[in-house]
Amino acid sequence: MRDGKRHRAAKLVTGTLSYLHSVTLAPPLPILREAVRLASPAVKVSTLRKSAKNVPSPRALTERQSTKQALRWILAASEKRSDKSITHRLAKEIVGVVKGDSDVLKRKEEVHRLAVVNRANAPRR
Repeated sequence: MRDGKRHRAAKLVTGTLSYLHSVTLAPPLPILREAVRLASPAVKVSTLRKSAKNVPSPRALTERQSTKQALRWILAASEKRSDKSITHRLAKEIVGVVKGDSDVLKRKEEVHRLAVVNRANAPRR
């Protein structure tokens, strides 16, 4: 959460983890870690300007950047779900990522495919 909403964010995470535990009957933290690991991208594609052209160029992400991106994607995908409570939507999205039937994984594959296609534009060192 942003803008100083730490208490609300803590309540949402606690509710999500308890609902995740009630749905799966397993410890929720390893499930959450696995979902974040599966959704984490290794690269991002940024647009660079080379000789009056905008060229997509793949860039490697650090572990922290890829984790943050995975959490953003999971939250965005959970907002598209139709449940009333955000804790239920988020828990169901996490379970969907672990099972392999989530839009987050499709988005990750799309980013990786775009990076592979444009790997000729990658900066050389």
